[in-house]
Amino acid sequence: MASSAQPAATAWARARHLRHGINASEWFAQSKDYSPQRLGSYTTLDDIAKIRQMGFDHVRLSIDPVIFDCPTAWEQCERVQILDQVIRKALSLELAVILDMHPGPQYKKGLAASDNAVEQFAILWGRIAAYYATLDAEHIFFEALNEPELGDYFAGQALSGCRNTPQRATAYYSRRWRELFRHPGPGAAATVCRRQPDLRLSLLRTTHFHAPRRKLGRALLEHLAAGAVSGGSRSAQ
Repeated sequence: MASSAQPAATAWARARHLRHGINASEWFAQSKDYSPQRLGSYTTLDDIAKIRQMGFDHVRLSIDPVIFDCPTAWEQCERVQILDQVIRKALSLELAVILDMHPGPQYKKGLAASDNAVEQFAILWGRIAAYYATLDAEHIFFEALNEPELGDYFAGQALSGCRNTPQRATAYYSRRWRELFRHPGPGAAATVCRRQPDLRLSLLRTTHFHAPRRKLGRALLEHLAAGAVSGGSRSAQ
């Protein structure tokens, strides 16, 4: 976030690890069962190895915030320890990891309705950043909030909690593809972060485009090619 070009250079350099990825969904998120028994068997460490063998360079781990809601320290929490094993396995294979905060709709609505919920979300992200950034800042990416339907402002507020990372971390934030047409700038998340020069973050922006409709896809590509949105990634400086 400093005035120098370092954050942008860091973000672009690390983005080279995100060319061919796969989404490990319905594992640590999008489920009603987060028991250690299920988490240890739904997808396995062998599957992570197979992902690398298939030629992918990164895996996106969707994580429900409840995974981190433990009565004990995370080092003694079985759910978090299984997540740690997955992350360490991926990193050992030079497979980059996106930690995607992936709550359900009610959680997101709670962020919109309560300043306290937003504050607690930022505190959670601060803990996550401090906990994981020491592993491999080059290959770990923090995705603040999956598809923030209510706007990406809350993603920016969440990332504002990431002040205590020992190294400059790289954070992801997403915007709805429709917003690329309406507001082609970096978005509220980047704006929030820019106002906090003490944040040790480099930002990458991503857009999820689910509908493979020919005319719509062509219009979006033409919009990008026209320069309304500069590149697939933008650093918040």
